[in-house]
Amino acid sequence: MELKDVNSMDDTAVYLGISTLVLKRMARERKIGFLRIGRTYVFPREVIETYVTGNTVQQSPPNPHGLTDGALRNLERRSRS
Repeated sequence: MELKDVNSMDDTAVYLGISTLVLKRMARERKIGFLRIGRTYVFPREVIETYVTGNTVQQSPPNPHGLTDGALRNLERRSRS
């Protein structure tokens, strides 16, 4: 889906892969920016892109030892002690 300059609640929710109820709650809690026109919430493209960029979790580096993630965490914990 491609974003427009200004997006409806439905379009933004579909783009983010969440329900409109969750999106409305996020807007009310000021977790994502929005414009309010009367009772209608709209979301500028820049706001959506900023939200996605700011909430993207970076991928962990590959495990060089071939261990499971849990085993690697345990090994790192022990090496810090």
